[in-house]
Amino acid sequence: MKDLNIIEVKIREYEKKIEILKKLEKEFNILDLEGFEEEAETIRKKLKDPKKVDEVKKDIATLKDMIKRKNNIVSEIEKLNSKINLIYGLDRLLKNVKKELKRKKYDCALQYITKCKKLMEEAKPKLRIKLLNTWFTLNLWSKAKMEIINEGDAIAKNIIFTFSDDIIVRSLPKIEVKPKSRKVVEFYLRPNMPGEVPVEIEIKCIDHLNREHRFKEVITIEVREGVK
Repeated sequence: MKDLNIIEVKIREYEKKIEILKKLEKEFNILDLEGFEEEAETIRKKLKDPKKVDEVKKDIATLKDMIKRKNNIVSEIEKLNSKINLIYGLDRLLKNVKKELKRKKYDCALQYITKCKKLMEEAKPKLRIKLLNTWFTLNLWSKAKMEIINEGDAIAKNIIFTFSDDIIVRSLPKIEVKPKSRKVVEFYLRPNMPGEVPVEIEIKCIDHLNREHRFKEVITIEVREGVK
């Protein structure tokens, strides 16, 4: 009689394990398993064996954690992808993030994401200008060309120029300059003073984080008096 009771207990325990496996299988089947085919196949095999209930619980918990970490990294990559053209060197770091993600080295991928964020925080624009035509006629409007060079690691947006009173400027377009690049703009300039005139220029811009940056330049132009 005692042996029969033991058998009944074992049967109930076995049936209970089967029920647990069924619940675990439902939990398993709703997971997004893309990229985890190998781990998924291992769990599927264990789902057929009631003796491996504890292993299946542990494996599914581990898999869910891996999926969550992967999704978090993918979300970070999507955010950073939109900043690639704004920050010099970000594309190289992102390649490493994607490489480690593919290898399922999530800790390494997160380390590179941290480096990406640090780069974004520290990157700044650095502007200088070069006037491509340097002589003008006194009190006469002339078309001028100016090269804006961004030597920094971050984009310069909403660039505003303020010139000293020695010249009057019109039709200067709104521009932005990507990091490690340059752009030429055309505008109209009228000098008020003859001779070699040092023109003071203040440059303001904002970066990818909307932080303001200011730079100052002095360029010398030659102003000739017109023929009377």
